[in-house]
Amino acid sequence: MVIAGYSPIASQIGVSSGLAALSAWNYFEEETKNLLIQIGFHNNLEETLLGMKKGKREGFFETKGIDELLRIESIGSHGEAVIERAVLTLHCGEGKFHLLPSTTKVNESIYKKEVMRWLPSMIERCKKEYDYIFIDVGWEQKEIWEELEKIVDQTLYFFPQNRWMFEKFEQREFRKNQSIVLAKYMDQSFFNESNIKILFPKLGKHIIGTIPYQYQYMDSWSKGSGMKYLAIQCDIEKRERNIFWEQIGRVMKKLKREEIRGKKDRMERKN
Repeated sequence: MVIAGYSPIASQIGVSSGLAALSAWNYFEEETKNLLIQIGFHNNLEETLLGMKKGKREGFFETKGIDELLRIESIGSHGEAVIERAVLTLHCGEGKFHLLPSTTKVNESIYKKEVMRWLPSMIERCKKEYDYIFIDVGWEQKEIWEELEKIVDQTLYFFPQNRWMFEKFEQREFRKNQSIVLAKYMDQSFFNESNIKILFPKLGKHIIGTIPYQYQYMDSWSKGSGMKYLAIQCDIEKRERNIFWEQIGRVMKKLKREEIRGKKDRMERKN
């Protein structure tokens, strides 16, 4: 299953940290094989999960990350261990929890052309190795996002709790595989999930859950402790868990149900 996340508004909405949390829940709770891909031109996932920017580790990413896989895809030189060499292992245990770091390129336009050309075949190759692939798309990468929407199984639009944004998108048509997640979610906001579904019913029916605000794992706020925070959540007794981990699980379970429903629909159309 391939899941892409994007914010149509701007940065700092919680796309990177939200996808990190969803994939972590999937890995720790379900012991699945998960790959996180950072398509965005910045280092948000590295900050969230590794607590570092590329500049701090000069030379470390020369053979790691999306640049390496795009290069190999372009020359058609595929080997059994190519993906394993390009990714970073975030946690060792049952299943897989890997990160494909973002680009080291300086020229954003050149990088975009490479992504548009080689990303679809690269994803198809990665699907053979992983149960779930999560793709983090930068808010400014609209063209890449539109191409990804054609090939991924589920797309997640990350929205803040903002009235003007709900008014702007209320009349938009969403497809079956397009869902909305309220990120950096705060219960005390008037625009909580229940109220949004009442005030903006057309938009609200596409909301599949929320990701509560939790600074302990969010990019620069976490100060390098993001991965540690996510790793311990599944070890906490269920009755003692905070709402954060339960809400993450709710979103992930809904995504899986949507995927099952989508597969049934595709089979029925074929028959």
